[in-house]
Amino acid sequence: MCSCKQRTFPKVPRFKAALQELERLYRRIMQADPAVQVLVDFGLVNQAEYYTGVVFRGYLPGVGQPVLSGGRYDRLLNDFGLQKPAIGFAIQLDAVAGYLQQTQPQRPTPPAALVYWTQEQSARGFAFLKQLRKQGLFCESSLAESREEAEAYARARGIRRLYVVEEQITEVLIGGSRYDDKAAADRPDQRTAGKRYGNTTRTGWAGLPKPSSQKGAG
Repeated sequence: MCSCKQRTFPKVPRFKAALQELERLYRRIMQADPAVQVLVDFGLVNQAEYYTGVVFRGYLPGVGQPVLSGGRYDRLLNDFGLQKPAIGFAIQLDAVAGYLQQTQPQRPTPPAALVYWTQEQSARGFAFLKQLRKQGLFCESSLAESREEAEAYARARGIRRLYVVEEQITEVLIGGSRYDDKAAADRPDQRTAGKRYGNTTRTGWAGLPKPSSQKGAG
């Protein structure tokens, strides 16, 4: 892409600016994941008229249709009274599900933890989720509308641990005990093991306070 741009394309300022933006995006993608396959298609257009910049599609091996599509729309939010640039995409869930069924026929291992937060605690919830993942914990963010719904989802998925991010961060051991974490910054490194709370054997989490409740999630 970079070696041919000076020889192939016309020196029109607007076109040149668009080409430089594509090059910048391409380099950023390659820095993030050098193994990803990226094709720059100058003939790619989207039927939606609100796009103002780059548009893109995503594919999976053996799937004959895009599984992801989106682009940049800097003026779309103006219609809703919000003057902010934005970029977004949509995922074709049926196509992705079909691909996973073909390539991963076995039931996937459930996450080790589910993280649920209230709307008021969104920023804190995302930060906590990110911190858990940095520490190597396979976890999932909850889309439930209530704590009870999150607990039911975790139980159905076989997820043994639920974190509820409210004013305090509460850990719920599904089928076991529960305690509150008043120091959100002191999170798990899984050095302490084999502690028994009530009728539930759990892996201890260094830096956490003693359980404030012996109640379980059922």
